Amino acid sequence: MSDFNDAIPTVLRHEGGFVDDLSDPGGATNYGVSLRWLKSQGLLEELEIEEGDKTQDEVMVIKNMTQAQAMGFYKAWWWDRYKYGNFNSQALATKILDTSVNLGPPRTHRMLQQVIGVAVDGVLGNASFAEANALSPSVVVVKFQTAQAQFYRDLVTTNPARQKYLNGWLNRAYDRS
Repeated sequence: MSDFNDAIPTVLRHEGGFVDDLSDPGGATNYGVSLRWLKSQGLLEELEIEEGDKTQDEVMVIKNMTQAQAMGFYKAWWWDRYKYGNFNSQALATKILDTSVNLGPPRTHRMLQQVIGVAVDGVLGNASFAEANALSPSVVVVKFQTAQAQFYRDLVTTNPARQKYLNGWLNRAYDRS
């Protein structure tokens, strides 16, 4: 079985620290956790309470979020929720977690299901885990990387303004850590 503590450093390295890029629809983001996502899950208030200053504006709440808080969100809302520990291969589990944080779980799960040749519904269930675990992890990861990179290229084709992100996205797609 794979381990969250072995996977999370890759996510944190790719996501980096605080960013408030006006062209990013997620809004202010820290460690990859966006203001938009926190609001959609009703979690922004938890951070405000933990920070102890309800008068802070939302961007400051995100900026002050700790790495430990971000890791807590990733553990509960990604790793545990989608049972990524069920992957036998740490490399595959890390890749799926990292991509899921970037592209969203349903899209990432559909991409994996296409790569491994099971019914594509965006839900990782017993059949998806069994097939992923039965295949060569290195082959699955390489095929997944190719699909991920193509997804990013297609994004840029349909929205050329995203070209500025392409090199970083491709680095993320082909990262083997």
